Amino acid sequence: MQKAVSISWSGLLGLFSVLTLMTLARAAEGQFSYITNNGAITITSSDPASDPPEVINIPDTIDGMSVTAIRDYAFAQNEALTYLTIANSVTNIGAFAFFYCTSLPRVTIPDSVISMGTQAFQDCASLTNAVIGKGLTNLTRSIFISCTNLAAIDVDPSNPYLSSFDGAVYDRNQSTLITCPQGKSGSYTIAQRTKTLSLGAFYRCINLMQIALPNGLNTIELGTFYQCYSLESIVIPNSVRTMGHSAFFQCRSLSTAIFGNGITDIGKECFQDCTALTELELPKNLNHFGEIAFLRCSGLTSVVIPKSVTSFDFAAFGLCTNLNSVYFLGNAPAAPGVCVFCYDTNAVAYYLPNTKGWSATYSDMPTAQWSRKDAAHH
Repeated sequence: MQKAVSISWSGLLGLFSVLTLMTLARAAEGQFSYITNNGAITITSSDPASDPPEVINIPDTIDGMSVTAIRDYAFAQNEALTYLTIANSVTNIGAFAFFYCTSLPRVTIPDSVISMGTQAFQDCASLTNAVIGKGLTNLTRSIFISCTNLAAIDVDPSNPYLSSFDGAVYDRNQSTLITCPQGKSGSYTIAQRTKTLSLGAFYRCINLMQIALPNGLNTIELGTFYQCYSLESIVIPNSVRTMGHSAFFQCRSLSTAIFGNGITDIGKECFQDCTALTELELPKNLNHFGEIAFLRCSGLTSVVIPKSVTSFDFAAFGLCTNLNSVYFLGNAPAAPGVCVFCYDTNAVAYYLPNTKGWSATYSDMPTAQWSRKDAAHH
């Protein structure tokens, strides 16, 4: 009799397990709207008849078919979402798929995912950590843009395309820094093998105060340090040859910028609105200042222009309202008439004896001669 009871309980437990799994499967299937294509499922949204779910578990199968994709905007603006799992069958996460899921604290991208669309997790304000599996082939800064508390993105070490170093994402060989998460704070030392800082790599990393650039770095692309509001100083090594437009745009706390001698051109808007900038050491081989390169750098009181400089574009130092002294070490550079130093009403251009092209004014500034003895101090 005891043996029969034992078998009965075992059977009941087995039946309960099967029923539980079937119930969970039906619940998963009922949680989502989806479309099918050649026997594979793309999830399009959560059930429109229900409130936005706090928990989303993307299953590997629905109705016997493999779940392989999450469509664009599938779960966008689900502010209730606090927990997310994605099955290891999903290969693609669409653009804006989890846009503005403001309560989501962390995400793990499984090994199966090979692509993610632009801004897939934009404005996930509570996101603090993201883990990337070994399958993802590319990651752009836009995927996690405006995730202002995201402090680390960690890539699986076996990923053949991407890598991470101290929470930032690089290519596999760490020769290119792709993106630093916007929640990174304090100081950051870029990997020593890095040659290129890609477009917007530190975009709006507003809590970073110090960033150390490695010797051997060659390229700072467009907008690399755009609106890094807390960045206090930067030393650009001799190895850097190229610096894109808007590289340090609106770095409002930047007080010191020291250049190595590799840069020959400072492009458009590079240091625009760096209002705290007081110490500026320009490269000795510099040839050209781009349009509005130092516009509204109101902390500058003096600047030394290397003798190698041959031209200025419009308003390169415009609205530097506290600029008093501009010391030129060479001949008068070409300038587009007036307004290189427009509205710098207290500024005087000082030039050395025996240099050429000077007159009573330069770009609407009064001029005065200064001695080589004074120049030796600059």
